Amino acid sequence: YGIIPSMWEEPFALTVIEHLASGHPIIITNSGAMPELVSKDVAITIDKLYFEKIINKAIIKSKLNSVIYGS
Repeated sequence: YGIIPSMWEEPFALTVIEHLASGHPIIITNSGAMPELVSKDVAITIDKLYFEKIINKAIIKSKLNSVIYGS
């Protein structure tokens, strides 16, 4: 799993591309260009302002999707 909780307006997150290339599910914040690099099929995008409140739900959702879809 890749959890990339960037609060900075990331212009191009190489870490996101590395996780995509490895086939890992990703949880990112809506910072900079990161949401533009992924689709809803491979990543969960959460609002960086509410990161602490939402991260647990995003991890559980990601785990459930990996069981359902075999990721």
